[in-house]
Amino acid sequence: MHNDILDIFYNHVIKEAQTGRVNCLSYFNILFNTEIQGEVITTANYRDDLYVPTLIIRNKALFDEYLVYYVKCALEFYDDNNFDEDILDNKVYDEIDKICKEKVILTLLWSNATSDDFRDPISFLQRRIAFIKNTQENIEDIGYCDILSSNISIQIKKDKIFNETPFLLNVSLTNGDYKYELPQVKFGLCDNKLYIYAIQNKGMEMNSYTKKMKRLLYKLDENFDRTQDNYELYGEGNLADITKSFLLVANIAVFYLKRYNIDEIVIPSILIERWNAKVIASNLRLKFDEQKQNEIQNNITQKLIRTFLRLKYHHETLEITSYPMEFDNCLHLSLHEGIICNDHILEKTALLAQPIKQHKK
Repeated sequence: MHNDILDIFYNHVIKEAQTGRVNCLSYFNILFNTEIQGEVITTANYRDDLYVPTLIIRNKALFDEYLVYYVKCALEFYDDNNFDEDILDNKVYDEIDKICKEKVILTLLWSNATSDDFRDPISFLQRRIAFIKNTQENIEDIGYCDILSSNISIQIKKDKIFNETPFLLNVSLTNGDYKYELPQVKFGLCDNKLYIYAIQNKGMEMNSYTKKMKRLLYKLDENFDRTQDNYELYGEGNLADITKSFLLVANIAVFYLKRYNIDEIVIPSILIERWNAKVIASNLRLKFDEQKQNEIQNNITQKLIRTFLRLKYHHETLEITSYPMEFDNCLHLSLHEGIICNDHILEKTALLAQPIKQHKK
């Protein structure tokens, strides 16, 4: 198994990745160069206007060790529903393309890497392993929020292999038979840090209760001073127009996950391979509008960053330690003890979410 994983990676994945298309029965649009211990191994031949990261492997022996261990962890973690039936039946495996579960795992791994991760892949692999090992599925009712007239339930569950993190967090507001689903939080835990890669809306049926919840969430603007919403203070433009459901679920997720001894929050600003994949797919369809794609990606990236900058505005125990591109490509916030909040909804839900007892490290 050890040699098979390394053979698939070095002789197939990285060579196909230089073309921007890795054959895993379905083609994955993954594009990167590779350099091993100072030697250039592959160089991408693709559009000049794409940012092509270089996977820099400085210590191959250690990198190989963690790469093999990550694949073994992923094989145990992701059930067969994450893979095509023909791959599971070994109907498409051959010596030319080596299409198999291991190849899917080795390819999709890099779709969640930042440009910093490509430069330090051992730390990246250690982090992805921790994301799998440090979290467990769980469902918990955290209590009744009188301001929202709703019970709040939190679920941590496994996510699909194609998505940003192994686990996601769901938050549901319920009143009797009515339910309002907040957006999903894609997160990982490593070294007392909470990494949040995405917050994504779920499809939801509109009814009187969901409409009422949407109206209630606009109260989150009542304690926001728009006169202080400027670039000099927050570095990312307007914080007034963030999506209120994103703000609420970020608030609940942060204080709920604090039970895992979290003292820092890290928000990656862009997953370069996911951006490249969209560009490659658009080029293949001959419908690429570069300006529109840039606007869409910039909006997605800035929306996530602004959500946490807005959360910091409301919580005194949150402190920005670095903005994207200052230390790395991520927004970093320190999370101190206690809850001191200037918004009633955020304060109440944070108090409900916070743990009664800390989990042991």
